Amino acid sequence: MKVGIVLHNDIHADVRVHNEWNILKKHKIQVNILCTGKKKATDTNEHIKRVNTNGNLYKFCYISASSLPFFKNFWKKKITRYFSENPVDIIHVHDLFMAGPAIASAKALDIPVIADFHENYPETFQKF
Repeated sequence: MKVGIVLHNDIHADVRVHNEWNILKKHKIQVNILCTGKKKATDTNEHIKRVNTNGNLYKFCYISASSLPFFKNFWKKKITRYFSENPVDIIHVHDLFMAGPAIASAKALDIPVIADFHENYPETFQKF
């Protein structure tokens, strides 16, 4: 089985998701991860794709996600492209605001979605 994880954080910055990833790997499940962050020189895992989200335009789109379509369209395109190139059996999305783009991509790719909303959504916006 192949699982795709969509995470609006770096995989190594979220211990819960990192632990889930390690459990899946122990059970011989291939995991492809699409997350935010900058690729590190020491990154050798071909199953991790990081999207650089450090620009001010991205932050504006992220904060405006509830009222403007840019954020959702940006992520739908990234998710659809990544899982078209790296096919999976199921997508596991970890953030409430990422569910819409992940579900839209999953429909386009005919893949089921599991949504795991473990964060405090209002707290997320206070980071910006």
